[in-house]
Amino acid sequence: MASSAEQIRERVRRADEARIAARAAAAADADRIAAERDATRVRLAQLDQELGAAALQALKLMAPEELAEFTDRPVREVREWLGGDGRGARRGNTAGRRRTPRGGRSGVAASSAPSGSTAPSGSTAPSGSTAVPPPGEGGAAVPDEGGASGDTAVPVPTIAAGLAPASAS
Repeated sequence: MASSAEQIRERVRRADEARIAARAAAAADADRIAAERDATRVRLAQLDQELGAAALQALKLMAPEELAEFTDRPVREVREWLGGDGRGARRGNTAGRRRTPRGGRSGVAASSAPSGSTAPSGSTAPSGSTAVPPPGEGGAAVPDEGGASGDTAVPVPTIAAGLAPASAS
């Protein structure tokens, strides 16, 4: 026996009601837990401030090592209470950063070619001069984006002797 359109609508409505109720309950649970987490974060921030103030007062009377010994905590943790990470000041990784180029002149790139190197045009480039190959001659090969397997290359000019020296003023 076939179901009437009204019976089908009623079954769909009941299934939807159960799904709606389950989704609403799941969303309410997630919201309740998120609110509890937010309140815990606020309380933790308050405790961090109180602990920092108490540690600061204690350090007026004793060294961090002594406070660590009395509280049975690592010295690193005692220093963290004061807002640091317990390792002291760090400069960070400065490898690869240079204030001035190797050439020693601020704002001027250092020459990577030896003095008297041959420019692509065949002439000898004096030390400190600019030697740029003409378009289509020399330079580095960069794969053409149109190449299917990277077998096509487009020449890109390279600077062989760096930038011209700054004029003395």
